[in-house]
Amino acid sequence: MRREAVQKVDVVWFKRDLRVQDHAPLRAASKTGNGVLPLYVVENEYWAQPFASERHWSFLEASLAELRKDCA
Repeated sequence: MRREAVQKVDVVWFKRDLRVQDHAPLRAASKTGNGVLPLYVVENEYWAQPFASERHWSFLEASLAELRKDCA
């Protein structure tokens, strides 16, 4: 039976701050030598609030696209 090498991965949860500059958890994960998996979870409860609008959603989409480029 052949054993495959397992790569360790550090998950970095992005919640409100989607910037990569000055993001302490991202910086810490990048120093471990492991792979880094950026994670953003859409919280239905947040988007069900009266203040959430199409404009907010569009801003989030653009911010996530920028985050994807920055983390590539």
